[in-house]
Amino acid sequence: DLNKDFNVRCANVTGNESRVGKDIGWVNDIGQDNFDFMIYNTLAYVFNGAKGVSFLPPDDTFVEKVVNVAGQNILLIHGHNGFAHDTDRKVAAKFGQYAQQGIILKYVICGHIHSAVISDIHARSSGLPGSNNYSQNALNLTGKASQNIYIINSNGDIHGMKIDLQDTTGYNG
Repeated sequence: DLNKDFNVRCANVTGNESRVGKDIGWVNDIGQDNFDFMIYNTLAYVFNGAKGVSFLPPDDTFVEKVVNVAGQNILLIHGHNGFAHDTDRKVAAKFGQYAQQGIILKYVICGHIHSAVISDIHARSSGLPGSNNYSQNALNLTGKASQNIYIINSNGDIHGMKIDLQDTTGYNG
């Protein structure tokens, strides 16, 4: 549906919940042993050759990567490293960390917490499962099954929108 009006670029970072094996780690062999990684690559295969749809290839940085969309540097980060609290300060620190390397970020997108937020300089996607015990009991956050989408313009405008995925009526899955 989005591709009717927009070019669609897809990128991913690996999380900690959808791992296939019991080992947790961020090296290639463990990072790729992950359902998110498999789903992403399956979608890339299905949409291969589709006009206006592209998938950025996975690389060695499974939990954090900078992607350039419409001339804007966007940091994708899983968010397991403390982005639940004091997020604005931690995002500002990431802006500084990358600026030290000569990379000027425009926006930061993360996940992990299972509760959606969209702000001026960062956003957090909830996820397909919605809330879980960790987000509800350890972080005192409640979320819904949702995903965010972003329209990123070459003039620097970034428009984020949360897509609620609670109602699955009419979808076979």
